[in-house]
Amino acid sequence: MFSKITVIWSAWIISSAFFMRQVLNFIKSNLSSVGFKTSISVLFALLSVTAFVYILRVGRNRLKVPRIVLILVVFIAGVIYALGMGIPEEQMHLINFGVLGWLGVMDSEKLS
Repeated sequence: MFSKITVIWSAWIISSAFFMRQVLNFIKSNLSSVGFKTSISVLFALLSVTAFVYILRVGRNRLKVPRIVLILVVFIAGVIYALGMGIPEEQMHLINFGVLGWLGVMDSEKLS
């Protein structure tokens, strides 16, 4: 069973596909290219730190150590990969689907 937040996040990803291009074009037209890339990078960094702290604080009570290590390795690999991407929109996709994957893992842990 999926949690409410997972269902809401999934619905957000699907529904935002219809209008997010217009939002990104609006943001790009009002910010410089550097400002847009910087804001995406700051958002990515904040979400990364939040997820990392959550996994270390809450995850150790609910997850077994090998699973925490696996999650952290995948998380760090995703961060390194995202930092190398030259297209900010692709970084946003990685953030959205990374959060969805993380929520799915947390839901699967509740089932076992």
